[in-house]
Amino acid sequence: MKRIERTEYLNKLIAFKDKSLIKVITGIRRCGKSTIMEIYRDWLKKQGVHDDQIIYLNFEDYDFYELRNPHNLYAYIKPLVHQDKMTYIFFDEIQHVEDFPDIINSLNLKPTVDLYITGSNAYMLSSEIATLLSGRYVEIAMLPLSFREYVEGIGGTDNLPKAYTDYITRSSFPYTLELDSPAEISDYLNGVYNTIVVKDIMSRKKLPDVMMLESVIRFTADNIGNILSTKRIADIMTADGRKIDQKTVERYLTALCETFFVYETKRYNIKGKQLLKTLGKYYLVDIGLRRMLLGSRSFDAGRILEDIVYLELLHRQQKVYIGKMDNLEVDFVAIDENNITYYQVAATLSEEALEYAQKHLWITCFLYGLLRPMDAVVPYRMEHYVSLETTNDKPINHFWRDKLTDVLIASVQADDGILLHLSTEEYEHLFDWKRVCKEVTVVQPHFYIRQKDGSLKTQAVWAKSCRGAMVRFILNNRLVTPEELSGFSYECFEFAPQLGDTTVPHFVREA
Repeated sequence: MKRIERTEYLNKLIAFKDKSLIKVITGIRRCGKSTIMEIYRDWLKKQGVHDDQIIYLNFEDYDFYELRNPHNLYAYIKPLVHQDKMTYIFFDEIQHVEDFPDIINSLNLKPTVDLYITGSNAYMLSSEIATLLSGRYVEIAMLPLSFREYVEGIGGTDNLPKAYTDYITRSSFPYTLELDSPAEISDYLNGVYNTIVVKDIMSRKKLPDVMMLESVIRFTADNIGNILSTKRIADIMTADGRKIDQKTVERYLTALCETFFVYETKRYNIKGKQLLKTLGKYYLVDIGLRRMLLGSRSFDAGRILEDIVYLELLHRQQKVYIGKMDNLEVDFVAIDENNITYYQVAATLSEEALEYAQKHLWITCFLYGLLRPMDAVVPYRMEHYVSLETTNDKPINHFWRDKLTDVLIASVQADDGILLHLSTEEYEHLFDWKRVCKEVTVVQPHFYIRQKDGSLKTQAVWAKSCRGAMVRFILNNRLVTPEELSGFSYECFEFAPQLGDTTVPHFVREA
């Protein structure tokens, strides 16, 4: 098996070498915790540390079964500890040892012991480490492979776009590099998933309903990068026939976060430089797991890229938040010891989507009239009522009206007779709009935010953002009927079938 030198984690272990801290390596199952221990032990040997200074025990190995007894373990370890030089002790899957915190805390008192441990997520939850370990410790949180590590694992490549496609369609779990077929990868991920659900969550947390837990998992995986609240999740799932209350959703999400299956990202007020308590986002630890859970519904280039960027920032040991400034949102605010950095994430369209757009998408423009996406333009700024010498001093919209109306109607009729209207109202002035509505079927989505009093309100900044996201959704999925728009969701805007109709579909973000 090819071993990937995971430099970021190795350097962190090196930084804490010989310090009187228990090094606790955490992370989702199969992310490489045992391997980084091996890499670090090899590094120690290269620095001149002798074999007799290194003790490694994996308590899942039946050879060490008797050492699961704490008295036997202590009796085994004590004579191996050097008094005049450091002894490096590595305990893998420490949860198999009875009353293991007592052993760990006792060994950490010895001045010549440098201690490193891993354990099952069910017993090494981040929230419980401080309680288990009375001595000082540092948590080294691991993730599966970053994209850079994945490329290293496949031996490097000059074709990074293809490598990225493989990365998001396979998995970031290290062992999947050893697997050849999609079926093998799927089986492996199923095993990891079932172990996490059954052993790390259901048994330890004593959750009553595995089917409901899996419903929450699938909902969260389907909504990575969307602003969510436990109330909203509960309401949507209940409306879909899976009755669940807000407190239960909160319990399940907490369990998923504690096992590193998902990561919660809170909102950060950029102006006030403070965290906000409500409406965070969730990101999945591995896109391959998302694909396994959702199947063909899993492909959303924008959300996938956002998830991967988030994980990459975590790889870089940064604290990551969603940025909020008034009504605007910054995808990520990354904070380290020295800097605050802002990131905006956008996925480019595939060549196939661009080709589809070039045939089906018109962009309204006061200066140029109608444009296709690949048309070249000179930057400008102009309102529709401006008069130019070229237009014989007529307002620009009057100049264009008859010409553009004919072109638009003819192109729509030559297609399927349906016009999806995603421009703002002011651009209707470029056309004889009554004639357009008479000669073709116009579908105009509306985007609303539910107010506290139950009323619906349009906010321009959100409506604009939703229109852009809907264009991407249509192009990526090659939609051909208005009914298919019901599958669109963005930033908690969801199709509301009880409102509007086929020609005026409503998308509502609940309060």
